Amino acid sequence: MTRRIGPWLVLALLVLPALGLTLARLTDPSWVLAVQYVAFTPFAILLYAAALVVLLVAAVRTGAGRARWVTGTGAVLVAAALALHVTWFSPQLLGAQADPPRDAAPLRVMTSNLLRGEGRVVDVVDAARESRADVIVLPEATGATERALERLGADGTWPHRAGRPGRDIEGTLVLSRYPVRGAQQLGTRLDSVSFTVAAPQRAVRVVAVHPIAPYEGARRWREDHALILDAVRRTEPDVVLGDFNATMDHEPMRRLADEGLRTATEVANEGWRPTWPVNGLFTLGPVPLPRSAEIDHVLVSDRVAVVATERYDVAGTDHLALTADLRLR
Repeated sequence: MTRRIGPWLVLALLVLPALGLTLARLTDPSWVLAVQYVAFTPFAILLYAAALVVLLVAAVRTGAGRARWVTGTGAVLVAAALALHVTWFSPQLLGAQADPPRDAAPLRVMTSNLLRGEGRVVDVVDAARESRADVIVLPEATGATERALERLGADGTWPHRAGRPGRDIEGTLVLSRYPVRGAQQLGTRLDSVSFTVAAPQRAVRVVAVHPIAPYEGARRWREDHALILDAVRRTEPDVVLGDFNATMDHEPMRRLADEGLRTATEVANEGWRPTWPVNGLFTLGPVPLPRSAEIDHVLVSDRVAVVATERYDVAGTDHLALTADLRLR
């Protein structure tokens, strides 16, 4: 009896969570936990692949008749679901671009969520200097962040500012090597700001974002993303970056893709590179959650090429810092 039940139990443990991911991705749910669940959509590929192996082995071992027909049909359905998820995921692996023109102007950008200002600012500054970042976006920056930046001499390299620090999670501070003009708040519950960077070669339109997390309320999360989408349609930015609290499997991010914005990792053909959670700050019981969701992004228009992206550890925060080496067409 155990030998008969065992494979089907394993199959259920693989297929049920994978099916939940598929349905959540297809239906754009409003339930908070389901919205958060969508962030882990890529894991369905592994679950369906393992389930397909179990079914194929069962089909080989099953004699002719109804049992083989059931396992064969199941294998076809699981293979179809696997193909669907591979289709969703494949742009991250097939996004290679042509080399940018030789005279394309460089612009290096960085985003680093500082988790209520507790992220170690010296780590951020070191990463920014190593990557030669021109524009730095710091969601959840606080007054303490500003003071630390001053002590570290950040004003000498990035003297221009947009956005503002907050008391807790609400602030988003922007540092720039070049002058910043026309900064406007987007009206999201956590600060998001659009502005223009007067880079030497040409002006660059940028939107720095930090919508509220879905666990604060799925409706409010959608409203913040709607404000970001509206800003993108109004300003037609070259670059949109920050902590989006969403992956490319979430419907608001797909709407940004419909506006012609692509993730820098996709354009650079770098695949799936999750940025959250890190530093053991989120746990499942006693076990720290592994880095498993790509919610920090640099999105670029077709006027921008991507050379590469990089991630940096920042102590004290649950996000990796993300940098992108861009070329302005």
